[in-house]
Amino acid sequence: MNTIVEEYFENGINSGIYRVTQPTNGESGSVQGFELNYQQLFPDLPGILAGSGVTLSYTFADSDTPLVNSLTGKKDPLPGLSRHSFNASAFLEQTWGNVRFTYNWRDTYLNTVQTAAAGGNLYTRAYGQLDASFQYNLTERIKLNVDLLNITDAANRTYEGARERLRLFEVNDRRIFFGIRARL
Repeated sequence: MNTIVEEYFENGINSGIYRVTQPTNGESGSVQGFELNYQQLFPDLPGILAGSGVTLSYTFADSDTPLVNSLTGKKDPLPGLSRHSFNASAFLEQTWGNVRFTYNWRDTYLNTVQTAAAGGNLYTRAYGQLDASFQYNLTERIKLNVDLLNITDAANRTYEGARERLRLFEVNDRRIFFGIRARL
């Protein structure tokens, strides 16, 4: 985990108190939870729908650490670990190629532990992203690929201490990748 502390540095005219982010080993902690997965193929559907399917997964993770939130006095969860996360994919696989749409979502999670003087802990809000991939087989050895990332233009939001105190608003924009794969 990363911890932000304030330290004084002697450096001529640049001397002063600086906020330093540094890795910190935890004393102890535990994670309990479960994961549910489901996959279904639909080979008997007619026409273009033959070869379609879905995959679904849900993860619940409950963590316990000795970390104490400097603003609330309550125990903090393990940094970087969402309590709930969910993934869903719908796909179609044919001799001509394949198509896949995937949605990934994760719950709010503790990003960085900070002191109350630094504004409190940093949290990243719940985030979901829709991606797609397409592959077309020109020949048995040559394939065209298109990948679409963050189709819905979802944004990551990090806040300090309370949801109303937005610290970072970040959009990784929609991205499109084209490619050709050839096997000799």
